[in-house]
Amino acid sequence: MNNVLLTRHKCSCGRVLLKKPYFRCNMKAFNDILAFIVEIVMLVALCISGYQLTTRPFLQYTMAIVLPALVIVLWAIWAAPKSKRRLRFPWLSVFKITLFLITALLLFVTGHRAAAIVFGAVAYFNEINTPIIK
Repeated sequence: MNNVLLTRHKCSCGRVLLKKPYFRCNMKAFNDILAFIVEIVMLVALCISGYQLTTRPFLQYTMAIVLPALVIVLWAIWAAPKSKRRLRFPWLSVFKITLFLITALLLFVTGHRAAAIVFGAVAYFNEINTPIIK
């Protein structure tokens, strides 16, 4: 075997790696960025689907504000990294996948079927890979 692959490498995240020194760190960074994008898209999707759930103007604006606000509060309590009540694995993954599933279902119900399928697939893929990569 090549000696370079067996040497110790310290990557930017502080891990000491013995093989392929940049692969795991790059995958972790990619997964973290994708997780952030999925969370932001979830809030935007909740705004859009909340607005389109009803035809009454007052309820449209109320749902567009209340749905993402509710998710933000729940996320801050149980999923935020510095939360005192943060759920542990596997319950954290179950919580996140449930929120992503509800968002995808709301998108599907409001007529954004392709967006719902893509969002659900990307969110599921990202959340399932999180414990594997870390």
